[in-house]
Amino acid sequence: MLDTSAHEKFIAKENGEVHVHFSASTHGLSDQEIVIFEELTDENGVTLIEHSDINNKDQTLKVLKEEKSIPVKPVETGDSIQGLRLWHIMAIISIAGISLTVIIRKVMR
Repeated sequence: MLDTSAHEKFIAKENGEVHVHFSASTHGLSDQEIVIFEELTDENGVTLIEHSDINNKDQTLKVLKEEKSIPVKPVETGDSIQGLRLWHIMAIISIAGISLTVIIRKVMR
């Protein structure tokens, strides 16, 4: 059960509507459906009306499937760049390998 609530004070108008914004963590609910229940109470907390049909598709939200992402630390001025060091090491190893190959071929002739 995902427990969250939101409150909005308003003065009722005939055929009016009120938008109530809420947020909730959907962590662990990837690709599942959530049913939203609504309850209208007066200033004393007395329930005037409720909308809590578990099978009502108009009250049902589908949680999007979570895409796995790799967290990336942003690079800031003055940071050391580990990836650049790796490229330097790989370039040095490649140059050394090519140089060794050239030397061996010259010696073998």
